[in-house]
Amino acid sequence: MIHRLVLATTLLAVSSGAAAADGASLFSENCVACHQEGGVGTPGLAPPLVSDTLKKAGSVERDYVPLVIIHGLSGPIKVKGQLYVSAMPPRADFSDDDIAALANYVEADLNGLKASPLAGTDVAALRTATVDHQTLRDMRSKLGE
Repeated sequence: MIHRLVLATTLLAVSSGAAAADGASLFSENCVACHQEGGVGTPGLAPPLVSDTLKKAGSVERDYVPLVIIHGLSGPIKVKGQLYVSAMPPRADFSDDDIAALANYVEADLNGLKASPLAGTDVAALRTATVDHQTLRDMRSKLGE
């Protein structure tokens, strides 16, 4: 009886989102080494994630941030007048919920975007997209610097 109760409680927690991913924790564990605390970036290595471009991406091109997390990004991009030529590794190994939580953290917490949060189901749909790094840079260039 107790075994069933524990199992039922665990399944309910997972299905209700109580075990939802925490974007801030995921960022601290996986992204802060390059993008630094608060997403301020590392000059010459990793661009800041606090930028007008990502604010605009969150409201105009919602797929951009989760696609970059899934596929990574390499090649030249410009942020706040500084050129970055480096490579972010793809993180397709993250769960859909983790990617959604990270994207929501970057868009809402770091950039103040007030929009409906992405869900794991949104990310699951994006995984089927064939996207290369040039396509991601082209998406970014349409958003401004």
